[in-house]
Amino acid sequence: SRLHFMRRLWRTAALLSRIHTEGPAELFQFFRYVNIGGNTKDNVPCFLNGYYNHSSYTVENRAELRKDRFWWVDYKQRHGFATIYQNDICTDDLFYWMDGGGQHLDHNFVEWCCHPDYHHRGQWSNFVGPYSMRPRCIAGRQVHQYNFDYLTQAWSHYHELGVGRTAYAAFEEGHEGSGEVVG
Repeated sequence: SRLHFMRRLWRTAALLSRIHTEGPAELFQFFRYVNIGGNTKDNVPCFLNGYYNHSSYTVENRAELRKDRFWWVDYKQRHGFATIYQNDICTDDLFYWMDGGGQHLDHNFVEWCCHPDYHHRGQWSNFVGPYSMRPRCIAGRQVHQYNFDYLTQAWSHYHELGVGRTAYAAFEEGHEGSGEVVG
């Protein structure tokens, strides 16, 4: 995913690097610090919550996750930041895998990506759905543009209010195998 991003969106990667170096924001790349397993089920709970017990974690025992440990809780409760979560796949990880970890979020922007033009009612393949090798569109617009638009609007809104903000944004384009959709 990251290599596809760096290869295909090199201008965006350079801009993000410049923003990190010169300001006004601080950006983080995790470089596999949270890559503790071979798939999303292993890695996402660890990244979002700090919880990981590979031998016992299942969707059924997800209640063991401490909802007060999601990384955005500190930003919201201690610092008054607006918190934004967005994902462009038709699954709400926060509730499915994390037993409602979205309760401390101001914005949870996920539902739009269940649109049948994109989601294809769960009938995903190499040619349809969020991992397709073809560009993914809703109403003629590539799906990542909806994520960027929403994030930009929320970010600008809270900036105008003078409120700090933090966001988690996931883009599934990097998960397709050819590397041709991104860029």
